[in-house]
Amino acid sequence: MSKKKQKIKESSTQEKKQEEKIVRVLLIIASLIFFAGATLLNFKPAYDYTIIKDILGAIFVAIFAIVLFLRKEDIYFHQIGFITGTLFFVYILIGCFYAPVKYGAAQSLENYLLYYLLFLTGMLWKWKEVDSFIWAGAMIIASIVGFIQFPITHYPISTFGNPNFFAGHLLMPAFLTIYFFKKRYNIFFVALYLVIILVAFILIKSRASLFALLFSSACASFFLLRNHRIKWLKYIGFAVVFVGTILMWNKIQTQFVEDIRYYIWRGTWNLIKAKPLTGWGTGNFIFYYPYFRFREYFLRPQATPITNHPHCQYLEIWSENGLIALILFGFIFGFVIRNGLRKNSPDSENVLLFAIPAIIAVCVDNILSTNLTNTSTAMYFWFLLGLCFSVDSVDNKIVISGQWKKVAGFFMLVSMIILAGWKTYYRLIPEVYLKRAISAREANDFLSAIENYKKVCKINTNHVVAWYKMAFAYGQIGDLKKAEEVYLKINNVLFPHFAKTDANLATLYTQLNDVKKAKYYFEWALWFNPYDIDVLFNLASIKLYKEKDIKAAAEYLKKVARISPQHEYLQYLLKTVPGLKDLVKIETQINKGEKQ
Repeated sequence: MSKKKQKIKESSTQEKKQEEKIVRVLLIIASLIFFAGATLLNFKPAYDYTIIKDILGAIFVAIFAIVLFLRKEDIYFHQIGFITGTLFFVYILIGCFYAPVKYGAAQSLENYLLYYLLFLTGMLWKWKEVDSFIWAGAMIIASIVGFIQFPITHYPISTFGNPNFFAGHLLMPAFLTIYFFKKRYNIFFVALYLVIILVAFILIKSRASLFALLFSSACASFFLLRNHRIKWLKYIGFAVVFVGTILMWNKIQTQFVEDIRYYIWRGTWNLIKAKPLTGWGTGNFIFYYPYFRFREYFLRPQATPITNHPHCQYLEIWSENGLIALILFGFIFGFVIRNGLRKNSPDSENVLLFAIPAIIAVCVDNILSTNLTNTSTAMYFWFLLGLCFSVDSVDNKIVISGQWKKVAGFFMLVSMIILAGWKTYYRLIPEVYLKRAISAREANDFLSAIENYKKVCKINTNHVVAWYKMAFAYGQIGDLKKAEEVYLKINNVLFPHFAKTDANLATLYTQLNDVKKAKYYFEWALWFNPYDIDVLFNLASIKLYKEKDIKAAAEYLKKVARISPQHEYLQYLLKTVPGLKDLVKIETQINKGEKQ
C-alpha cells in the first residue's frame, strides 16, 4: 500500500513539474509576443499597419488566461487597485450607452476592454528578469530602425507609424535602466542601453516626451534617494527641472500660444463646459468637437479638417466621460504612487523603481499628446499600472478561487480570442483594401479604387474615411449622382459635416446647376470654417454670376481680403469685375489670434 501511495505521489510530482514547465514556456511566449512582437511587428499590406499590435496584445492576455487555468493556486487581486480600476472601466462602459454615435463608442470600447484585461493581467503578472531583457532588446532594435530611417526621412517613426507614438512608448522601457542598475547588471550594457534610448529621443524631437522624460527622471531620483541621510538630496532632480523651466519660461509660453494645441484646447474646453459632469459619451469627442471648435484654429498652417483628439488625454477623458471618470483615473494614479512610497521587498522595489517613473512619464507626456489614445502606448501603460498593484502581499486582497477562478479565466480567454478575431476581420482586413484603393487612386485608376472602397465598406459599414474617399472617386469619373448618394449617406447617417463633406456636396450641386442646394451646403461649410477661402470664393461666385448680386459677393471677398489680400484669384476678380474693387477694400491681414 505504501508503494502504491509512493507511486501516486511521484506521478503527481511529475505532473506538477510538467505543468510548471508548460507554464514557464507559455509565459516566455506571452512575454515575447507582448514585449517584442507587439512593439516591433507591423502589417504593411494594411493602410493602418499598426492594428496588428492590438491583436497581439489580445493574444498575450489569452495566453496568460491559459496559464491561469493551468495553475492550481487561487488568484489574488490588490483590493484597492482592482476596485478603482474596475470602477473606471465600468464608468467608461456606461458612457457607451449614452454616447449618441454608437459605432464611435463601440470602437473605443474595444480598446478599453483590452486595456482593462491588460490591467488585470499586470496585477497577476510576476515580473521576471527575462521580461526586462525582451523589452529592452525590442527597444534597441526599434531605436536602430529609427536611426536608419532618420538620414532618409528625418522622421524616425521606427515600427510605430508616428514619431510621437514611438516616443510615447519609449518613455516606459527607458526606465528599465534603473531596474538594470539596481540589479547590478554589466555597467557597459546599462550605459549602452541608456545612450541608445537618449539618442532615439533626441532624433524624435518630441518636446512633450523630452520634458516628460526629464520630469519623471526627477521623480525617479526622488524614489531612489528618499531614504538618503542627506534629506534634501532627493529633491535635487525637481530643483533642476524647476530652474530649467523658469529659465525657458518665455520661450515655452510663446511656443505654446503659437502651437496648434492652444486652439484645440480652447475648443475642447467649450465642449466640456456644455456637459462637464457626464461628457458626450465614450468615443464621441471627434463627432461633437467641430461644433465647439475655436474657429481661428483654421488660420494655423497645421490645421486639418478633422480633429480626432484634443492633444491632452485628460481633456479627452473629461469631454467624453465627464469629471467623474477623470477623478477615477486620478485615484488609480494616486494609489500607484502610494504603493511606491510604501516599504516594499527588494525585488518589488526594483520593479516599482522603473514602473512608477515610466507611468509618471506617460502621464506627463499626455498633458500635451494623444499617445494614450494609441494602443502602442496605452497597452503597456495599463499593464504597468496593474503591475504596480502586483508587488508584495497585502492584507486586503480579493481572492478568486474554485469555480469563480475558472469563470474569470474563461472570460479573459474567450473575450480576447473574440477581440483578436474581431479586430482582424473588422479592423485589419478593411485596411488592406483601403491601402489598395488609395494606391489605385494615386495611379488615377478610380474604378479599381471604387471597387476596393466598396470592399472596405462591405466589411466595416461605418468606415467613414472609405465612404468619403469613395464619393470623391465617383466625382472624378463623372458619376455625380452616385457621389451625391454617398456624400448624403455620410452627412445624414454616419458623420454629419465630416471633413469637407459640406463643401464637396456644394461643389457637386454647383456642377449639377442646383444653386439652392449649393448655397445651403457652402453656408454649412462656412459655419464650421469661416476662413475657408475656397468656400468664400464659391459663394462670391454664386452671388456674382448666378444671382448678379455684386454687393453680396463683395462681402465674401472682403473676408478673403482679410485672410489673404494678395490672393491671385482675388486680384483677378478685382481687376475684371467692374465696380468690385470699390466695394472690396484691401484691409490689413487678419491677426491669427483675432476673433472675428
